[in-house]
Amino acid sequence: MQQRIEKQMAKAQRDIYTGVEIGTASTKVLMGEYHSGGVLSLLGYGEAPSVQMCKGEAIDTVFVVEQVKRALAQAEENADAEISGPVFLALSGSYLRTLNHVGRVVIERADTRISEEDMVRAAHMANELQPPANTLSLHSYTRVHRLDDGREVLNAVGHSSRSLEVELQHVVANQDRLKTTCGLLADALGRGASTAFYTPLAIGCACLPANSVSGGQLLIDIGAGVTSYAVFTDLGCYHCGQLTVGCEQIANDLAIAFNAHISVGRKMLRELSAMHCSAVALHDGRNRMVTTALSRGGKGRAIPASSVELVLELRLSELFDVIRQELTAAGAWSWTGGSVLLSGGGAMIPGICELAQNVLQLPAKIARPYSTSGLPEIVNSPRNITLIGLLRSGQRDLEIQRAGQPPAGSLSESLQLCRKVFKALVNW
Repeated sequence: MQQRIEKQMAKAQRDIYTGVEIGTASTKVLMGEYHSGGVLSLLGYGEAPSVQMCKGEAIDTVFVVEQVKRALAQAEENADAEISGPVFLALSGSYLRTLNHVGRVVIERADTRISEEDMVRAAHMANELQPPANTLSLHSYTRVHRLDDGREVLNAVGHSSRSLEVELQHVVANQDRLKTTCGLLADALGRGASTAFYTPLAIGCACLPANSVSGGQLLIDIGAGVTSYAVFTDLGCYHCGQLTVGCEQIANDLAIAFNAHISVGRKMLRELSAMHCSAVALHDGRNRMVTTALSRGGKGRAIPASSVELVLELRLSELFDVIRQELTAAGAWSWTGGSVLLSGGGAMIPGICELAQNVLQLPAKIARPYSTSGLPEIVNSPRNITLIGLLRSGQRDLEIQRAGQPPAGSLSESLQLCRKVFKALVNW
């Protein structure tokens, strides 16, 4: 007993961080700590079904709070430590959206060469966005610097131009719905989250170490009810967004196609590997037959594997195509010259990387966290990348706060990704 108490006291003195994702299909909790060299060591994981969640929002808050409590308790038990340190919450859902705002300054010097001070002045102007009524600005980050001839550059210092525009993107949330989501964790934990992060930004922190982006990276996270995406450049996040379409819609498509209950569609989606079905349809008719029960408790029935694949291919191809259209409309597609990184439960669908590459015409692979150890079953699963990203981005923000904000007018203030979380502006 004494040894256990001493062990708990030793862990209480360590900086243990916790990430919480209250998703459409499940609530997941991950605990971890940092070692030398920035290596993230995972300590404990907990998960509970999110039966009363839909597209990132609670239908029955009382029920969801109980599920969050279960996931928190399971993580504590597996980590053999209490959740007493900082807790970070992932945000997604239709109550979140992005707004772009431009700050413009005139370069009045004779040589018209842009200085750091010019960039800072323009960035401050771009950051003076008045959020729409009943909304709260969560994050803001620099998209691009634009010169007077229309050219867009990541760093404008030294360029000659008579004017400079700095374009920022702000992630804003409906205040009431945001409070409801944050309240789920607060009620379950007994205190609020230290910080909340928009899901695609957290994922970027998990798999894109500093100065690693070359040519632009497109991240696509396919969850149960929401698919989020983000384009990252050398400067940071250029554009992010989401679609309220995910694996639940794919499961529903399968259920409709085979005249079955939605639970059967979900089961088929989980068993695609065992059924030898891929997101890239072979179109081989009835040459390959798979057996599955199309009613709960019913007998197995043989169906063509190609029919299952066709449903997957049509829905996922449409999803990737819509993402490309939205990025094109936002002026972000031209920045995706690198590769596509896929995450979320949908990234576990066999053949999805090949399909993404076919549709988007970019190399595609599964997103992997960097410098992460412990719990290999968590590290190696793309469905947990958001949790790892929460631990990364949360720890980074706390370090910035502890070190103090950079002085007003510094280049880092203008160039680095900026975040505003609940009324507090800190560098990203």
